[in-house]
Parts: sequence; C-alpha cells; structure tokens
Amino acid sequence: MALTAMDIGLPSTCSVPVQRGRLTKEAIRNALHPTGKAAKQLAEAIASVQIIATVSPDSVAIPASVTTKQINVLEVDIKEDAAPEEFLRSFSAHLGEQSKHVSKILYVLHRDDGWMVAAYRNANVHAGIATGVMLFGPLSWDTPYLHLRGEHLDDVWDSLCAQTALDDHDPHHIDERIAKQMHIRTLEGSLAKLQKAHNRTTQIATRNRLWEQMAAIRKELSALQGVQQGPAPNSNISNAVHLISPKRTSARSRPSSLTSSQR
Repeated sequence: MALTAMDIGLPSTCSVPVQRGRLTKEAIRNALHPTGKAAKQLAEAIASVQIIATVSPDSVAIPASVTTKQINVLEVDIKEDAAPEEFLRSFSAHLGEQSKHVSKILYVLHRDDGWMVAAYRNANVHAGIATGVMLFGPLSWDTPYLHLRGEHLDDVWDSLCAQTALDDHDPHHIDERIAKQMHIRTLEGSLAKLQKAHNRTTQIATRNRLWEQMAAIRKELSALQGVQQGPAPNSNISNAVHLISPKRTSARSRPSSLTSSQR
C-alpha cells in the first residue's frame, strides 16, 4: 500500500501524484552509478522508490532559505527489517551534489509492519559531527507524526530531523544535540562492555579497576543526560537516536535507557 503525504502528517498541498513521483531502479542506477553495498541494497533490499511530497515555497507557503530550497519526501518500500543505509547515504550525497546542497531528502521507509522516517545530516565538525550521519525515527503504523515547523525551510528541515531523531520539534542546536546523543550512545556501549567484563572476572583488583571506569562513565552520562542544548520541552533525547539500521520495534517505541548495575 503506497503512502501519501497526509499519511505521515504533511499537508495535502505538498503531495506529488503517483504517476509523477515514481522513480524506477533503472533511472536510479543510471543517475547514481551505485557500487558495493549501496548497489546490492538497491537490487535486493528495495522494492520501489516513490516521491510522495515536495516541501517548497510553492507547496506550503514557507519561504526558502540560504541552504534549503526544497525538501523532497521519498517513500522507499523495503523488503527487509534493516534499513538500506548505504543506499540512502549514496542517494543523499548524489542529490546534495546535484543541487549544490540546497535540496534535502526525507525518507519514509515502508515495510509490511509500518513505516519509519530517516534523514541524512551532513558533517558539522564545529558541532561535534565529524562525518555525515543517518538518523532513523521510530516505527509507526497509522499515526501521522510529522509537522512542518519553522519560519523558513532551514528551520523546517532541522525540525523534521529533530522529529525523526530526537522526538521533538525544536530546530535549534540540532547538530549539537545529535552529537550529544551520539556521544551518549558511545558511552552506553562502553559501559555495557565494561559491565560484561566486570561480571566475568573474579580478580578483585580487576573488578575494582573496571568498577572505577564504570563509575566515571556513569557520572559523565548523568551529566550529559541532565543538560540539554537549547529549549526542547517535549524532547526525549536520552533515548532517541537510532544510529544503526533499526530492527523491528513497536509503534512509536523508543529503546530504553541503560540503567546502572549494582556493584
């Protein structure tokens, strides 16, 4: 079943008719010349690609801005649970080069059990994002949750990325907040590894050393999770960014935060 702009919460004025929005795999191959994993994902993991909406000054009466002239919304019908991340990165990079980075893409990944939104953010070294990153939203079935917020399309794009990854609408400090969330995920991963090592060893000195390392990480996590960049009254950034290809989850679910283990 094909999705429409209204299905995901966007206004009908930005809808693209089905007959105009279809992108064939052949056309995509000819434009992108994908290789490696991106080519494999296009061939095997993707059933179809369709432009379902275009957010622009003509369609939504929101003015363009210096770095965002329009936002294309692509429905990517996928055959597997895991998102075709390499293909999405390749497609985003291609459009960025072709448009001189003023056209953005919001992906709607559609599969049998629902849909999820994805977006690619370019690197922002000053904000702490060393390389471009894919953001994945939660899985939904019939609940539209996207909204166009902002005075211009830069704000709208940043707000859509916040809705995708951070579960709020606030466009401010978006890259800083994403970088912070990435750092939290890295720390949580390190804490989990240390906890496993702590549980395995029986040597007192090693256990004490691992415990001290875990305590330092927990302290840093507590500080990071207690302070937000910019106002975000509805945010839940401690549990929000899917930085790996998401697997099957319930509608609007978020991964639970890591809790401290008892010594």
